[in-house]
Amino acid sequence: MTSRDVPIWRKPQHHLDLEKPGNHVHWVELFFDLVYVVTIFQLGNFLSHHLDPAGFLVFTGLFLAVFFAWADSSAYNSLYVSTDIPHRAVMAVQIVTMMVIAAAIPAVTARGGWPFFAVGYALNRALTAWLYWRARSVGAETSSLAYE
Repeated sequence: MTSRDVPIWRKPQHHLDLEKPGNHVHWVELFFDLVYVVTIFQLGNFLSHHLDPAGFLVFTGLFLAVFFAWADSSAYNSLYVSTDIPHRAVMAVQIVTMMVIAAAIPAVTARGGWPFFAVGYALNRALTAWLYWRARSVGAETSSLAYE
C-alpha cells in the first residue's frame, strides 16, 4: 500500500483526474457548511434588529462577504479532492474563522465588532487562497484533464 492510497496523505487532485470519481461528501465538509448556516442565522437576527435602510445595507454587505467566502470554499472542495492532513487542518481553522465572524455580527455596528469580522474574514480568504495555491503547487492544475 503506497502513501497515495491512504486518504490522510493524498495530495489535492482535480476531480476530473481521479480514477474513480465520486461525489462523496465528508463529515467535516457537512460541519463546515453548518457553521455557515449558523452565520447566516446570525445575519438574519442582525437584520431583524436593524429594520432600516442603513441596517439593510450593512446586512447586504455582510451577507455578500459571507456568501462569497462560502461559495469559494465550496468551489474548491468541489474542484479538488483533498483528504490529507494539511487540508483538514485548514478547514478546521476556517471553521474557527467563521465562528469569529458569526460572533462579531451582533456587535458589528454598535460595540466594535468590525475589527473581529474583518480579521476573521481576511484570514478565511487567505486560507482559501492558500488552498488554491497548494493545489497548483502540487501539480493538480497541470494534470491531463484539469490543464485546459
